[in-house]
Amino acid sequence: MYYTVYLSTAAQLMSDEELKKILLVSNANNRDLGVTGMLLYHEGSIVQVIEGEEQTIKKLYAKIANDPRHRGIIKLSEGKLDQRNFPEWSMGFRTVSAPEFAQVTGYQNVNDKSLLKPSPDQPDHNVLIILRTFYHTNIVRF
Repeated sequence: MYYTVYLSTAAQLMSDEELKKILLVSNANNRDLGVTGMLLYHEGSIVQVIEGEEQTIKKLYAKIANDPRHRGIIKLSEGKLDQRNFPEWSMGFRTVSAPEFAQVTGYQNVNDKSLLKPSPDQPDHNVLIILRTFYHTNIVRF
């Protein structure tokens, strides 16, 4: 198992509808590739973790890095995983610029107290630390 975490900036601010469309396509593609992960979006800032087989993740990251919908892509971390951090999510997703998102397959409510919390069953991987930091920096102030 392998993961990559990156940060980027949307080329243009995206509406909820645009984000939903991206989520639906990502869910289908990621499911077919055996990729799981999470994407957080806040006022044009994006942080995403993708996890799966190493070659699949490297190819997917190369594709993501060439996507014109965002720029300033910075790879924050990558490496091997003992187990997935997001085993049930073909792409967990949350926009933090809208108060509520309509239910979409793969949508995760970050106000759920269990989301991104350390688990006694699993060591706190740096992927979760990065996502938690982004979440608390951008959401807690609301």
